[in-house]
Amino acid sequence: RMLFSGIHNMGEEPFADVCIHGLVRDANGDKMSKTKGNVVDPLGTIESYGCDAFRFTLAQYATQGRDILWDENRVEVNSRFVNKIWQATRFALMGLEDYDPSAEVELGPYDHWIRARAGQATASIRSALDEYRFNEAATEMHAFFWGEVCDWYLEFSKKAIYSEGPAKAGAQQTLVEIFSAIVRLMHPIMPFLSEEIWQRLPEAVRADSNTVMLASYPKVSDFPEDAQILEEVAFLQECIVAIRRLRADMELAAKVPLTILATGTKASWLPKHAGALAHLAGIESVSLLEGDRPEASATAVVKGAELVIPLEGVVDLDAERERLDKEIAKVGKDVSDLERRLGNAGFVAKAPEHVVSGFRDKMAAAKLKLDQLQQARGELT
Repeated sequence: RMLFSGIHNMGEEPFADVCIHGLVRDANGDKMSKTKGNVVDPLGTIESYGCDAFRFTLAQYATQGRDILWDENRVEVNSRFVNKIWQATRFALMGLEDYDPSAEVELGPYDHWIRARAGQATASIRSALDEYRFNEAATEMHAFFWGEVCDWYLEFSKKAIYSEGPAKAGAQQTLVEIFSAIVRLMHPIMPFLSEEIWQRLPEAVRADSNTVMLASYPKVSDFPEDAQILEEVAFLQECIVAIRRLRADMELAAKVPLTILATGTKASWLPKHAGALAHLAGIESVSLLEGDRPEASATAVVKGAELVIPLEGVVDLDAERERLDKEIAKVGKDVSDLERRLGNAGFVAKAPEHVVSGFRDKMAAAKLKLDQLQQARGELT
C-alpha cells in the first residue's frame, strides 16, 4: 500500500501494510521507535538516493508476512541499479540516432534471443504483480535488465549496431522494442525514471501514448517463443563464462588470443557464434576437434561440450607449472589450517555460530580453489 500510494513514516503501522502484517525493524531487528531514535526519515533517504531507488528497495523488501530489517545500504545499491538503467539507455539511444522504422529489417540470433527472454521475464513479472509478490517482480526486473540486457544483449548487438544495412536495422528495432517493454514493466515501481526514458524513445514508439502511464502494460503474447535460440545462447553464455574463468585461473589477460577446439553434442553450435566469442572471450578461432587433443592444453567443460584450448606458444609452460605448484602449496596450507581449526571441538562449541559458519565458508572456497588449481596443473603435466 505504501509503495503505490505514497510515503508514511517508517516504523509506524501504515508501513507494515507493505509486508502484509509484518513490521519494519532496524538492521539489528529492533522495532523502530522515536524513543530509541532508530526511525528512518524516508524523505532524507529519497534526497540522498532518489525516489525510484527508494521505491525499488521497498518492493524488494515487500515479502508477505515477514518483518523487514531496514538497511539503507540496499537503497544505495539500488541507486547504482537506477544509474545502470540510465547509462544503458543512453548507450541504446546513441545507436538509435538514425533509426528508421520503415527500413528493411534482418533479425540476428541475439535479437531473437532477447525477444524470447523478454517474453519469459514479462510472464514472471506479471504473475508476481498479479499475486502481490512485489519482491519477486523487482528481483525479475533486476535480473532481466542487468543480467540479460546489459551484461549480454548490449554486448552481443554491438557489431550489428556499428554496421550498416538490415542487420543494423534489426538490432535497432530490437533495442526499441526491448527498452519500450522495460520501461513499461518497471513503471509501477520506478515511475519517474521510466517516464523520463519513455519521453526519449523514438516518436514511433510513443505514437499511441505520449506518457508511459497510459501505455499498455507488456503482455507475454507481445514476444515470440523460441526454445531453440534460448538453449543455444544459454550454451554460448556458459562457454564464455567458462573461458573467462579459465583465463582468470591461468592469469591470461583478455588481450591474449586463444583458439578453441570443441567436442561434444553441442560443439557444432559454436562456429556460428565466432564473432561473439571473439568479442566477449578473446577467442581468435573456433573449430571442431578432430583427432587427439594437443598435449599442452587446458580444458573447460560445459554442459554439452568440452572446450580444448591449446597452450603451446600462448604461455611459458615451465613458468606456469612453477606458478601453479607454488599456488597449490599455499592454498593447500590454508585448507589444512582451516581443517585443523574446525576439527577443534572446543572451538566449534564455544565460538559464535556466525564465526564457525564463516570458517566453513572459507574452507569450502579454499577447497574449490585447490581443486581448480590441481586440475589446471594436471593439464600441463
